[in-house]
Amino acid sequence: MNQTIIFLIILMQSYIYSDVEIVPSQETFICLEIGHTRIKAATLPSSFSLEDIKKIKVITSFAKPYLQQNLSDLFQNESSPIFPLLKSDSSTVSLSIFGPIFDGKIHGNAEKEGVPKEIKSSLENDTKRTVLVEGDAACFAAGALEYLNLSSHPVQFPCLVITLGTGVGVAFAENPYTIHSLELWGHLASFPNFALLTEVSPPSEILNKRYLSKISQGDAFIEEKMHSGYAQAFQTHVEAFVKDISAYIHEIFPQVAPICSVVIGGGLSRFLNASSPFILLTPQNLENQGFDPDIIQLLGCHRLCKKPHIFTSTYPSLEETSKLIESFKKKPEDHHNLPL
Repeated sequence: MNQTIIFLIILMQSYIYSDVEIVPSQETFICLEIGHTRIKAATLPSSFSLEDIKKIKVITSFAKPYLQQNLSDLFQNESSPIFPLLKSDSSTVSLSIFGPIFDGKIHGNAEKEGVPKEIKSSLENDTKRTVLVEGDAACFAAGALEYLNLSSHPVQFPCLVITLGTGVGVAFAENPYTIHSLELWGHLASFPNFALLTEVSPPSEILNKRYLSKISQGDAFIEEKMHSGYAQAFQTHVEAFVKDISAYIHEIFPQVAPICSVVIGGGLSRFLNASSPFILLTPQNLENQGFDPDIIQLLGCHRLCKKPHIFTSTYPSLEETSKLIESFKKKPEDHHNLPL
């Protein structure tokens, strides 16, 4: 009797942040996204239904206190919002983070962001668990496809997946199990359709929050100004960006068929027209259907753990990325060489 009570107490502590019914023998995963602005986390069971996803509560926190001070506090400090998740018996942490990511390492401005380059080994030391690491663009694509599959929403492949948030994330899926993440270094890709609309280059400077901050003072502007005239301009810019990226993908992956469908999510996707040809996974749409708006990225983290595993790749390659980084170090004033 006492052993049963102890077991139930442990089980309740492990899943206090989720209403999903967990089978005691079922494997679970701690799914985590570390973004430039926010951190999101949840414990997900090995398998679940669409209705189960509605019961998953995502823990969120501002990222800056951890990125700028000590990322280890996120896992070792009991006041950390995700510390309770580490009390579960999950043996794996699946992490989505800004990249580019190669072999569990961040290649780019990791130190500037306050994140160790050796992110996989660092987190394994902090959490005492196996850690899987993938770039945020690929994770969002994997999560979007998982969600759409569970929703029985038809998706044609190849499928382009774009995230519009603090930054711009781009990935495309050849099929449900092969996802390519694109690090769009400004001087590698050309954007002829986008260039016709603006002198700003690369597109990241007009399609993300930094651009929106330029059109008004403060944060309160976004909803009011976008819906009073800027929304249509934003829609037009995104459509041009999609055309250019689709052409770019065909250029660097000539063996892949032309893009057949486009999925767009992230906070700024809410400013796109609902009647556009894109599949929109806006925070509002997700909330209206009863889902936590932050769940997509974590579904992607979960998909990394699930069998059959997805295959992910990053373009440019590690060798080319290393050359680009060295080139930028020599000419730091050339900000257009930065990835989007």
